[in-house]
Amino acid sequence: HYDLGNYLDIEIRYHGAKGMPSLPCFGIDFTFPRDCGDFSYYGYGQTDSYPDLSAGKVLGVYHSRAKDEVLPYAVPQEMGNKENTRYVEIPFGKRKMIFEALERPFAFHYLPYDEFQLEDAKHLDELPTPYENHLSLFAVTRGVGGDDSWGAPVHPEYEIDGEKDYSLR
Repeated sequence: HYDLGNYLDIEIRYHGAKGMPSLPCFGIDFTFPRDCGDFSYYGYGQTDSYPDLSAGKVLGVYHSRAKDEVLPYAVPQEMGNKENTRYVEIPFGKRKMIFEALERPFAFHYLPYDEFQLEDAKHLDELPTPYENHLSLFAVTRGVGGDDSWGAPVHPEYEIDGEKDYSLR
């Protein structure tokens, strides 16, 4: 049951332009206090999914914690993405924040680090002590590629064309 008196309708748009390079993603970020680490979602789960790595994923309702989404990669990097999401729910005190797809499913990740912290760390022990959680909602995300162990690029159909328009509502 929704309290329709407390909602916010947000729409973000990317206007493509001729000659723009491929994008890694397009979306919006929200920051939550560290004690708001639990979340639920309806989408592909339970593990990571990306546009080119979604085969075998099951659409359903899943629960996790931001800290549990951090994977022990040798080098910290993008992780925890969930594709084909209809909603994400984050308990916030006695209430909850619900982010739901109004026009089409979206992708997201919820982590105790932002993209800059992940990019700056060369090893897991170089990540800072988490003081907040970061929710990133994406209209589009790029595939990961890597069909082999030699760094194969993303297939063209999983690139994000920088010349096209994208939106998220």
